[in-house]
Amino acid sequence: MTSNNVTPISGAAELLNGRAHEHRRVPLDALRGIAIALVVIHHVWWRFPSLHDDSIARFVAGIGWAGVDLFFGISGYLITTILMKSSGLSAIRAFFIKRFFRIIPIYLVALAAFVGISLLTGNDREVLDRVWINLLLLTAWFIPFLGENGVPFTITWSVSVEEFAYLLFGTLAAIGVRYLTGSLKWVAILALLIRFAFINWLDFSPSSMYYFAPGRIDAIALGGLAATLSGPLLGRLLVRPWVMWLLWLTVVAVCSLLQRESQIVATYGYSAIAIVSAWLVLCVGNMSGATHWCATKWLASLGLVSYFVYLFHGFGIAAMNLVLPGAFASNLSVEVLSVVAVFLTYIPALVSWKYFERPMIALGRRLADKSRDAAVA
Repeated sequence: MTSNNVTPISGAAELLNGRAHEHRRVPLDALRGIAIALVVIHHVWWRFPSLHDDSIARFVAGIGWAGVDLFFGISGYLITTILMKSSGLSAIRAFFIKRFFRIIPIYLVALAAFVGISLLTGNDREVLDRVWINLLLLTAWFIPFLGENGVPFTITWSVSVEEFAYLLFGTLAAIGVRYLTGSLKWVAILALLIRFAFINWLDFSPSSMYYFAPGRIDAIALGGLAATLSGPLLGRLLVRPWVMWLLWLTVVAVCSLLQRESQIVATYGYSAIAIVSAWLVLCVGNMSGATHWCATKWLASLGLVSYFVYLFHGFGIAAMNLVLPGAFASNLSVEVLSVVAVFLTYIPALVSWKYFERPMIALGRRLADKSRDAAVA
């Protein structure tokens, strides 16, 4: 199997962009689309308890929280691929500049929207006073100590984990690429040990470990480790994606049945999910064909804007919860409400991609190139 090269993404994103964003891996964007769909379904299920009689939706929503692990695996795989091709401090500095302009601008817009809506709706001012935690990208560091309700805009916890990984991986790569690739398995093992120690020796609740950055970076590290594989070992690990999907669903379903808040899942289950997520990313990232399928193209267009959808979909779900009468909502399905929730953020996400995020990415690339040129001069 060979790696799928750059393929333009078709669909609604193409209509707004004129040309879809180039140099992207369509299968991995499609996997992002599935991941964000799982997360949205999970949150819709949580906000509309009257719909919990739907057994199919109960299963999908029950595993939806693990969609974040797919995001982590994809991030680890891609940033490690980039860093392995980087040489010298100027290249690492360019990496950080480009990451900043990809992640931070729209993140600040989402945070500003959260603060504005919170002020208008009269949310707990004490919690809102802690918005500096989000501003400093420390959400995943403070939730285990202050509780999920003690930190505002908790959905930003995953961005906090990813930024921690960018800093760690980038620093290791600055020392030397071999230090990065040689450290990934130890980072994953250390994350497991941290979860074990915090739960068993420091009496932290298992549920809080879901958010703790040092204990969740293993999912990103294992995605990175997958990017380093080559030769016969890579060939042996590459199986059909549908086989990996079955394995991924089985592992996540078992963890969901055991309950995410249980000690065994919080300690060992997250490692198991991280492993199968990284393995799935490896297989999808190296697949060929299937990019012409309509479903793949649509999922890829959703995956293209999944970061925006992730940051903003909670606002849409909250609005639906306020606007829709309880009796009316109870007659709908989780699937229908999830489609509505995605649609409410998907269209604005496409606009944001064309007029804000993509120009910010281009600016970051220009500044990174200037930084590299200055270093050479």
